[in-house]
Amino acid sequence: MALSKLQLQRVCLLHQGHQQCRYLDGDERDHTKFYCRKLSPEKKTIDDEVSSFLKDHQKQGTDPTQDGVPLGDGGGCQGYIVLKTKEQGYDV
Repeated sequence: MALSKLQLQRVCLLHQGHQQCRYLDGDERDHTKFYCRKLSPEKKTIDDEVSSFLKDHQKQGTDPTQDGVPLGDGGGCQGYIVLKTKEQGYDV
């Protein structure tokens, strides 16, 4: 099940370039399912990678939003634990 379609569209901003939530992760086996990594141990790694990415662009004087790399933080979303069989989202 994973994240609901409305959660993906309105909060995670799936396929919205740099606005997409950085914690959004796709299922390895089913490309129609997505999960939130905001409450997982990977959160620190994701945050460190985004911070490094932004610092690199700042040093180069370039716009990081032009690369299409997800930089969003979920727009105030508290995050969800990874549940593969239960649909999750603000609308569920």
